Amino acid sequence: MRQLDELHALLINLDLVAAENIDSVADEPKIIPSGKVATLDTGLNAPGIVLYRQTYTAVFNIDDYPFNEHPVKELFGQISAYLLDNGNGTDEIPQPETNVDVLDNDTANIEVRIKFEQDVYAVEDAVNGTITIKNKKYRVADPEIDYVLSGDVVT
Repeated sequence: MRQLDELHALLINLDLVAAENIDSVADEPKIIPSGKVATLDTGLNAPGIVLYRQTYTAVFNIDDYPFNEHPVKELFGQISAYLLDNGNGTDEIPQPETNVDVLDNDTANIEVRIKFEQDVYAVEDAVNGTITIKNKKYRVADPEIDYVLSGDVVT
């Protein structure tokens, strides 16, 4: 639930509202076993697998949001920017569902719900692996994703 944690930290670091007024939970988490073979760039290009796909709805509750001091569109813009940069584990950009409950002339309670998907990977590790699949030991691993920005092709 990396994206839930990242977005929660972002909302706190924005300092638009007191940190104790921001709460987040994962609603309806599911795991879908995969076993799809993958070569993971963990520094050694180790053989690995997609252990499972994790789906959940991240629910963010922001209490007493000062919408006159910080317009709600600023908050929603920050959330949208995170989603544009990070997606949800697929090619589609998730569409948050929002609910704004105005409390008075200055504050509102805001709920934001976002459906996330994330693959969880495992890499073969005979020494430190704690997960056994078909007599091979694996450990959970986050692959490093490198992007080629430019290059030359020589024939």
